[in-house]
Amino acid sequence: MCIRDRLSAPGPPLDPRTEETMHQLHRQLDELRHEVHGVRRELDVAIRARDAIGQERDDLIEINKQSREIIRAVEQERNQLKGELHAVTAYHVKDVHHRALV
Repeated sequence: MCIRDRLSAPGPPLDPRTEETMHQLHRQLDELRHEVHGVRRELDVAIRARDAIGQERDDLIEINKQSREIIRAVEQERNQLKGELHAVTAYHVKDVHHRALV
């Protein structure tokens, strides 16, 4: 049987000090329940914030991977163009040198 049931149950009346103590305890319990509710709301907000930060981190990791792939592709293209430029330059130097001899 809970305390409230015992208070409302028939029987000898409670001592006024006991009754006041019970009311104080009930008020404290209500205050604590309200406080727990507030803490739960704060916890929910913190969990959502943590999840959002985790998602942002995952997004940034993916962006970083894609950026590295793009950089590698650009470097490969640059190296290929350098090679082509070197080949064209060598051809022109050879052509100019050949024309000078003729």
